[in-house]
Amino acid sequence: MAWLDLVVPSAAILALFGVVALVVVAVLQGRKVRHLEDRLARSGDAAEEAPLQRIAELQARHAVSSGTPGASGSLRMAGIIGLVALALFAAIGGVWYLFVRDDGGGGAQAGTPATTASTSTTPAQPPTPVDTTLVPENVPDVPDRSIYTIAVFNATGIAGAAGDVVAPALVNEGWSIPPELIANEPNALTGLKESVVMFTRGKRRVAQNVAKDLGVTRAPPLDGYTPDQIGDADVVVVVGLDLANGAATVTTP
Repeated sequence: MAWLDLVVPSAAILALFGVVALVVVAVLQGRKVRHLEDRLARSGDAAEEAPLQRIAELQARHAVSSGTPGASGSLRMAGIIGLVALALFAAIGGVWYLFVRDDGGGGAQAGTPATTASTSTTPAQPPTPVDTTLVPENVPDVPDRSIYTIAVFNATGIAGAAGDVVAPALVNEGWSIPPELIANEPNALTGLKESVVMFTRGKRRVAQNVAKDLGVTRAPPLDGYTPDQIGDADVVVVVGLDLANGAATVTTP
């Protein structure tokens, strides 16, 4: 508990000071005892020639007047020793509580890093990548569509999907489509399910407008075609089964 963590260190420090004080008192008492013994020894040497009866009288008188100093001195010494032992016990207990024990608050503190470590091992989910090929809902319009050339390739295997369906719809929208750029897919691709509109360098917005007119959802950069195959086209429309079968609506006037 928090209050115990505050009280125990203070008690341990006070106990250490108490031990030091009691040791000092014990040393002083020891010196006094030795001093008294020396005095008694000197008194005994001087009184060796006195009659035995006189010595006995002096001893009896001293015992009556001081109340048996030998017994009281022993009790006082025993009390000092007991206090020293008690202070040592308190100091040892404080040291054990602060540095040796492995339960209570120490256990809680030891467990905290483990919890943090286990939490930190959970991998963060990477952000979902943005598909830049998707045509946005709001596409800025192109001011003059007639200046842009569109190539329309049929990749469905269905005759007339490019020349009879898609190309006329784009011409009605104002795009320029030369007859030589209406053809079957140059790489002999057939059975394409979803139509795609591809753009050459700098013509992304043009391709997005073409895709919007056709209802196509993707407009990636040009890939897989050579300049000889697309001529001077700015945008290439690869017609799939979705446009040929009417799955996607071609906007017409």
